[in-house]
Amino acid sequence: MLKYDMIVSSRFNLFKHTVTHRSKRSETNTMKTILIIDDEAFVHEYLGKVISRLGYQVETAASATAGLNALKNSQIDLVIADVYLPDSPMPYQWLGQLAETAAGRPIVLISGAPTDELVQNAAKCGISTFLSKPFELAFIRNVLTDTLN
Repeated sequence: MLKYDMIVSSRFNLFKHTVTHRSKRSETNTMKTILIIDDEAFVHEYLGKVISRLGYQVETAASATAGLNALKNSQIDLVIADVYLPDSPMPYQWLGQLAETAAGRPIVLISGAPTDELVQNAAKCGISTFLSKPFELAFIRNVLTDTLN
């Protein structure tokens, strides 16, 4: 087992994560399902592969409408959603719809550089976790672990 600290910074916060690399997948992850809502095929493919390799099941949706429908009709444990989708309303309205449909399930937002206004609007909807592009494996692992536990 390899253990190391990773510092992730943004203009909002400085996070220190202890990253543990294990050769076996965590058995507790196998039943968890992550929904990825993003219109970019690359994001679906990359995040889907990374998250499934971490032992989670993955569902994807390429639009806001498909994402909300998937969230209504399936057993999703966590949602990773892009803030800006072609068919979504303005970000504040989209976050409200997403949070309402998620009904208390954790949401992680994908944003290149979240503005203060976006962070405040997300917080009003109970969303406090952002995944910034470019994605880093260790950070994705920590976000999933921290958010689901």
